[in-house]
Amino acid sequence: MTEARRAPGRIEHKKMNHFRHAETPEAVGLGFRPNSGPDCKPLILVVDDEEFLRSLTRRLLEAEGYRILEAADCDSARTLWQKHKGDIALLLADIALGGANSGWQLAADFRRENAALKVVFNSGHCPDALPGNLAIEPCCWCVQKPCDAARLTQTVRLALEQS
Repeated sequence: MTEARRAPGRIEHKKMNHFRHAETPEAVGLGFRPNSGPDCKPLILVVDDEEFLRSLTRRLLEAEGYRILEAADCDSARTLWQKHKGDIALLLADIALGGANSGWQLAADFRRENAALKVVFNSGHCPDALPGNLAIEPCCWCVQKPCDAARLTQTVRLALEQS
């Protein structure tokens, strides 16, 4: 991608480097941590088996400055969790991920390893599908699908701010 800069009497083109998450140096094994530093926003793991909704959620949260990992199923989510569990601040998951897999089971398993993990469920099954032990925990929030962008980003922000 190029950026056009206008100087008096001429236009100058400067090459811009834009990485998608999968193309970052970290993803290709160079050990670089994108968006690290004191002003970076938290890392969120988004798990949804619907590619369109997962991609839309990623773009929405990235626009708010959050760092995003995404997974289409429980196995992919567990792989990302093992690699990044020390950095993931919030799990944003669909409750029903197909088959015996569920977002609430991921949340329960991940919270056994990191009790500080915040959880937001984005599902058409909220809140009735939450098992009792997760439904009463203050770490767990639920946003009913479909929801608007403002409600989702507000819920994520509130969940992360809660101590």
